[in-house]
Amino acid sequence: MMLLLLFTTWYIGQATGGMVYVSPGDKKALTHSEMEFPLISENEIVPGFPGSQKGGIRESLLAGDDIDSDPISEVTMDPPSIDCGHEVDGTVNENGTISSPGYPDNYPAFLNCKWTIRATPGKKILATFSEFDVTASTECSSDYVVINTGQSSNRYCGKSAPAEIESDNEVLEIEFHTNEGDSCRGFNLEYTVVTKEVTCGANTADVQFEFKSPKYPAQLENKTMQCDLTVSHDCDTPICQLRLDLLDFRLGPPSAGDCNMDQFIIRANEPLPVLCGTNSNQHIYVDVRGRKETNLNILSMPILPKPVGVHNETDEDRVIIEWLHEVDPDRAWNILVTQIPCVCADSPLPDPPAPTGCLQYYTEVTGVISSFNYDGTIKNYEPCWNGTEEECGELVHTGHLNNQDYSICIKSQPGYCGVTYQQVDQESFQLTGMQDENIASPWNGESMCFDDYVYVPRGAHPDDFNSKYTVERYCGQVLGNRLAGPVMSYSKPFMLRLKTDTEEPHSGVAQNNRGFKLKYTQMPCSIDVESALAFT
Repeated sequence: MMLLLLFTTWYIGQATGGMVYVSPGDKKALTHSEMEFPLISENEIVPGFPGSQKGGIRESLLAGDDIDSDPISEVTMDPPSIDCGHEVDGTVNENGTISSPGYPDNYPAFLNCKWTIRATPGKKILATFSEFDVTASTECSSDYVVINTGQSSNRYCGKSAPAEIESDNEVLEIEFHTNEGDSCRGFNLEYTVVTKEVTCGANTADVQFEFKSPKYPAQLENKTMQCDLTVSHDCDTPICQLRLDLLDFRLGPPSAGDCNMDQFIIRANEPLPVLCGTNSNQHIYVDVRGRKETNLNILSMPILPKPVGVHNETDEDRVIIEWLHEVDPDRAWNILVTQIPCVCADSPLPDPPAPTGCLQYYTEVTGVISSFNYDGTIKNYEPCWNGTEEECGELVHTGHLNNQDYSICIKSQPGYCGVTYQQVDQESFQLTGMQDENIASPWNGESMCFDDYVYVPRGAHPDDFNSKYTVERYCGQVLGNRLAGPVMSYSKPFMLRLKTDTEEPHSGVAQNNRGFKLKYTQMPCSIDVESALAFT
C-alpha cells in the first residue's frame, strides 16, 4: 500500500465569480470581496497580507490570526475637526477685532476655534459684537459661541449675542464650534483693554486699578461726603508698597496751608502727608509691608459762595450783590493704584519699588518735580466792592501745604555721577517770604532756612563748588547757593527733601509761599564740575 504524505496544500478555485482562498481544515473560505488590498503601481513592493511580516498568509493562517474581522466596521466615523483661533497679546494690542473664519461670508463646518485675549494683570477687557449671526438651535446644541469671562461661561447662538462683554480679570476667552449643516455669516467682535475701576465703598485685591470719585468725570456733589476704599494685600505674594498715581486730583484748597476742609488720608505703616488742593500728575509710594489691608479715605465738605459786589451797568450808584464761589466746585479724582510685591520677579508690572524713606521716586535721567498743591488756585473776591476793581476775581495761588516732611528720590542711572536742580521759570521757587528790600534773592543755610525749605545733600552752585563747606538748605524766592541759579549735588543716592512748618503767617491764600517746581538733570560722569553749568 502506498502511503502518501500530504503536506499543507493550497487550492485555488473559482467560487461565485470571485477568488476563493482555502486552507486545509478551515471551515470558512474568504472571498475577494471580503478582503481589501491596496492597488499596486509598477515597480512598487507588494505589501504582505495581514500577519505576513514573517511568513506571509500561510503562517498567519496557521498561527490562528483573526481573519474574520471586518475593517469597515472598525473605521471611526467622527467628523473632521478644524482647529482655529489664537492668543492675542493684549499688552501690545489694546484694541482689536476677532472674526469667525470666512467672515463676512458663511463660516465652514466642523470648526473648533478658541481665541484668548490676555492683557496686563490688573486690567480687564471690554468687548462688543458688531455682528452676530450663528445658526440657531435648541439650547445652542449645534453651532454656538462660548464667552468665558473668568467667573462665568455662557453659550450663544442665533442672533442674540450679549450687548456688552466685560472680563472679570485680565483674560477673556471666545470659543466657536460648528457642525455639519446650514451656516451663517458668523460674528465680528471688537475688544479693548481698560484698567479696572472702583469707587467709594469698594474692597479690592487687584494688582492695579483706578480709584475714581462717584460718577467720574462729573464733579462731586456739593455736600459733606466720606469715601473709603480698602486695598487688600495677597498673602501668597507679599506686597511691600503701593504706588498711587494721581492722574486727576482736584479737591478743595488748603486754608493758610492747612487741609481744614477736603482731605485725602492714607492709613498705612507710617505717617503720610494729608493732601488737598490740586495735585494732578503727582505720585506717592506707600509702605504697606506686613499689612493685611490699606485704607484710602477722602473727606469733602460743601463749598459755600460769598457775597460779591458786581458792577451795575445801568446804575453806577447802586451795587449789585451776587453770591459767587471763590473755590471752584469742580472737584473729582482718578487715582491709579498699583500693588508692588516685595520680590520684583513676582510683579507682572513695570513699576519698580521705591527705596525706603522715599515718598516719591523718579527713574528718568531728566524730569520735573514739584511740591503738592503747586498749581492750586482760587478766585480772589476780597478786593471786590462794586466789581470794577482790577484785582477782583483774579486767580491767586493757595500755596504749599503745612506739616510736610518727605523725600523725593531720583534713581541714579549708569554713567551719571551728579544731579542738578533748577527752576522751570522765574516764579517756580517760593518758600518763605521776600527780603526786607523786597528783592528776590537766594536764602540758604540753617540760620535763614528753618521754617520752610528744601534740603539737597552737598548742594552747591556750579560756580561755587570748590567751597569746603556747602550749604544744604534752600528757601526764599529764588533757588541758589549764595548765587541764584542751579544747585548741583554729587552725593548719592540722589535725593531732595522738603520740610514745611505748621503754619503760614498769612491767612486764606499763599503770600510768596507757592512752593516749588524744579527741573532735575543727571550729570554724566564724563563732565567735570567746571563744565556742569554749561551742560544744564
